[in-house]
Amino acid sequence: MLTVLKNNWARIMQQKQYLVTAVLLTSLAAAAAILLTNRLQTTPDVAVLGGRAEYLEEECSVTYPEKAPARSELLMNRYDAVVKLADDGSFDIETAKGDAYRERIQAAVQAGQGALQAGNAGRAGVLNDKGITAGQETRQVGTNIIGYMMMFLLMQGILYGRMFAEDKEKHLIERIAVSPMSFGRYLAGQAVFIWALVFVPSFIMVCIAKLAGEDTGFTLAQFAFLLALCSMLSTCMALFIHSFFMTADTGNMAGSCVAVLTSVLSGTFYDLGGGSSWADRALYLMPQKNLMRFADLWERGKLNQDAVTSLIYVIIISAVFISIGMLKTRKDYVRHGKRLCKAE
Repeated sequence: MLTVLKNNWARIMQQKQYLVTAVLLTSLAAAAAILLTNRLQTTPDVAVLGGRAEYLEEECSVTYPEKAPARSELLMNRYDAVVKLADDGSFDIETAKGDAYRERIQAAVQAGQGALQAGNAGRAGVLNDKGITAGQETRQVGTNIIGYMMMFLLMQGILYGRMFAEDKEKHLIERIAVSPMSFGRYLAGQAVFIWALVFVPSFIMVCIAKLAGEDTGFTLAQFAFLLALCSMLSTCMALFIHSFFMTADTGNMAGSCVAVLTSVLSGTFYDLGGGSSWADRALYLMPQKNLMRFADLWERGKLNQDAVTSLIYVIIISAVFISIGMLKTRKDYVRHGKRLCKAE
């Protein structure tokens, strides 16, 4: 295994542009997450149809489009919610951020309508300056930081997995299959290499932020555990994806697309909530969604059964990823290499 680690390190040093780019992206993502989470204040972006809602304008960024925005605009965070007003005073709220967020906007609309009926068109006073209903819980700083870093950590794993992919592409694995080194030790070396390069730079950035006095939500020990978990998922996903492609470049492109798409849909950048549709429930099959849920509950001090279930799911899906990758690679290359050896 040490031979694999030394060999991979020598190769990555010959391709420093990959290492520098990945570390730089992760560092910038961590810095932006920490600084923006601690300083940036936002208000809900709400689209109102069927009438005016001046009572929301002091607390929300309100627009009045001519037609209802597409569902994609909610998913891409163009709008936080769409409020459809009826002539009889009833209303309907659509949001991609779940039932809790819908209830917040609903409370603001009801309070505003009640104020109008009482002859007071002033501020409803339901939302605070961050657009959050009093008493409702929102994603906290530590979970936000993990969420912002998640996609970049997954992309790093895909990038560092190119060493494994190049061994496949150049048929070096076939030679390893007939060498004294077992395939299990070879794959373990690749996994440790990827995990270390994903974990170490990200944890260093968190340590620097902590020393600079920034609020990171979690303690360093907690952050180390969460980043180790993210790095494990990144490593297993990288080996899984690269096992299905013959070239490193193809695996990198496909893996990066998967990392970006699944991270956005999982709500790592902003919380999409937990809607009641089958599509919303299907998002909970994604490991990123479960990892974020575990981090959120842990930061709130609620290590309940849901949190433990989410943690176990992430570990299990990571084990499934690396097991499939190992079996697929062994089938495609190791057995082929042994057959070649016997033929000779």
